[in-house]
Amino acid sequence: MPRTAEQNRVIRDKRKAKITERGIEFFALFGPEEVVVDDITQSLGCSHGLFYHYFKNTEELYAYIPEHVADAPRLQPYRIPFAELEKLGVKETVARLSKFIVQVLTGTDIAVFVLKVYAESEKSLSTFVSPNGHTYYDGFIRLIERGQKEGLIIDGEPKEIALAFIDFLNGMIDRRILTKRKDYVAPRPEFIAHALLK
Repeated sequence: MPRTAEQNRVIRDKRKAKITERGIEFFALFGPEEVVVDDITQSLGCSHGLFYHYFKNTEELYAYIPEHVADAPRLQPYRIPFAELEKLGVKETVARLSKFIVQVLTGTDIAVFVLKVYAESEKSLSTFVSPNGHTYYDGFIRLIERGQKEGLIIDGEPKEIALAFIDFLNGMIDRRILTKRKDYVAPRPEFIAHALLK
């Protein structure tokens, strides 16, 4: 009996998700510039043709990540809630962001890989646009500037503080990736918040 159109759609969606999530893992581990189509297809045991059915190249796959994260129900708890956070006070925002980071670090491997891709650098944070149309990096800079005006965030050039915090975050993510989930002990949210607050 032939498959229905709905069954075919489900199969296509699952294949695209599998390719996307393997791409996220590879981007997190090796950086987007180092990943080639062959890496993804060989690791999945699929053809190049299947990859090209969904994406023109790895750059298009990389650009698709925010849409995948927004649409994948199992990744919903791991989305960066910048639009929601920007409505809160600075201390509350830093506290919630710190709890969110710990939640991701103690979550599934794919959630950690997503966070690594988003936090790899200023460039990658600028690549990913939040639902309100701002880049995540811009949102973080605005948070630092707002906190400095209120005397709550450490002094210094906001961009330098943001880049230092990204490096700090990447160190935590790398440690989580290296130690594996079962052996990982997450930092307390207060420790993360203390990196920004006076």
